Amino acid sequence: MNTQTFKIKFAVILTVFLLTQLLTAQTTFRCLEFASEQSGIVAGDNGVIYRTIDGGEAWEQAVTNTTENILKTTAADGNSIVAVGTNGLILRSIDAGESWETMTSNTTADLHGVFISANGIGFAVGEAGAILRTNDHGASWSVMQENRGNDLQCISMGDENNGIIAGDNNNIFVTNDGGLTWGPPTSGFAFQLDFRFVRMTDRQTAFLTTTTGGLLKSLDGGNCWTMVYNDPTYAGFWRVNLVSNRLVSVGLQGKVIISDDLGSTWYPVESGTTNDLYCLNFANDRIGFTGGASGTMLRTEDGGMSWSPVENGIFNLNPADRLIAYRNGHPTVNIPGDLELDQNYPNPFNPSTIITYTLGSNARVDLRVYDITGREVAALVNSTQPKGSHSVNFNASGLSSGIYFCRIAVNSGTSEYSKIMKMTLIK
Repeated sequence: MNTQTFKIKFAVILTVFLLTQLLTAQTTFRCLEFASEQSGIVAGDNGVIYRTIDGGEAWEQAVTNTTENILKTTAADGNSIVAVGTNGLILRSIDAGESWETMTSNTTADLHGVFISANGIGFAVGEAGAILRTNDHGASWSVMQENRGNDLQCISMGDENNGIIAGDNNNIFVTNDGGLTWGPPTSGFAFQLDFRFVRMTDRQTAFLTTTTGGLLKSLDGGNCWTMVYNDPTYAGFWRVNLVSNRLVSVGLQGKVIISDDLGSTWYPVESGTTNDLYCLNFANDRIGFTGGASGTMLRTEDGGMSWSPVENGIFNLNPADRLIAYRNGHPTVNIPGDLELDQNYPNPFNPSTIITYTLGSNARVDLRVYDITGREVAALVNSTQPKGSHSVNFNASGLSSGIYFCRIAVNSGTSEYSKIMKMTLIK
């Protein structure tokens, strides 16, 4: 090969690489789906789908032959995954996301939500009240209704008979006959909200996310709802998932909150980004992913308690978009040598407990305690401390029983770190 030919080929390769990086950085990821612990996809705008076959260690782009925005995915059967999107888009893969076929949807409505049960019966919902049905794991679709009111955003089934559809302007519909009929909740609805995602964890229990910082819970299949989290200053949550016995919810501005008691109490965790997060899925009880704006893709290996950027060139790893520190291009927020925060002891406690932490270097330390509403109740440390182990006593004699959160922020001069720990006071 002569020098000129080599230069041309190198320029072509470099151009393709840079275009791929640019498109990925501009892509908003809107849905994640794992057909098994090893096989999963992340999908979003402009028909982009990336696939993993090793539990998220490596990702490669799939060919979709569409530029429509992909808005929601669902595991259909075995290695089958179905994706829906704008202008009536329905894609189906039967090989865990390696190849995709465009299915006939019989509608041009934007489709925002999709769910397929193990028996092959499923539904897609979307713009102007559109509801589509499949009886064969997404291979064919028929229109049940369209052009009937507000946009529908999401659907979930608790079993083959019981399901919930939710959408804009307070729209909630329930079924107990496998989706043959859908009707409003029998008890009416006390809120005025736009919903974005519904997750049924069984035939009776369900959770709803809202665009106004609220999370709701139902214990009767969607007929009655209770607000279990509400932050009216927050723009909204986009996903909620049950992982073992832990609920994880993600949303705008990189917010992640967790409940270890099925929604009774919630606490925030650091995501390491301020980018909007639109999707969330877990490969197993510990390993999960969330994605969103600007090609953001984060990974957890402890069931959602801590998050770090996916170390892959196709995803956005711009440190300027992160709240956590970087060293040599790698996130250091979860490296034990920099900061360790031990669980307080005793826990539960009354009225005092010891909080122990270890610094990897001399650093400025700020350690505060907050109640379940986010109100600061104690400032325990605000000083420069040397490398090594430190302990501080927290006396809650003037506080009532409940859940409290200890947040430690550390500034070494070149890096900043923070961690949050939940504590339980029982009197």
